[in-house]
Amino acid sequence: MTHAELAQKRIENPNLQVIDLREAAEVDVNGMIEGAEHIPMGRMFIKAGQGELSPDTEMAVYCASGTRADIVARELSARGFKVESVDEAFPVSN
Repeated sequence: MTHAELAQKRIENPNLQVIDLREAAEVDVNGMIEGAEHIPMGRMFIKAGQGELSPDTEMAVYCASGTRADIVARELSARGFKVESVDEAFPVSN
């Protein structure tokens, strides 16, 4: 999904969990999308495996370029999670 589609989806579903998959240093430099939760990619798989993420909660994941988000969305979707990836680069404001 695009950032515009994410914005619309957040309006339609206020309970949508938006997750930033980037590493802490990336978040420190560039910030996060407002209202997002920071869970680095590797930690997402750990949380899913330990039952810390609900397969019933709709999630949107993003990263710097979309690559990590695509991997997480594909893998967690295969495990029954409701997750979509933002396939655009993280919006950096200059």
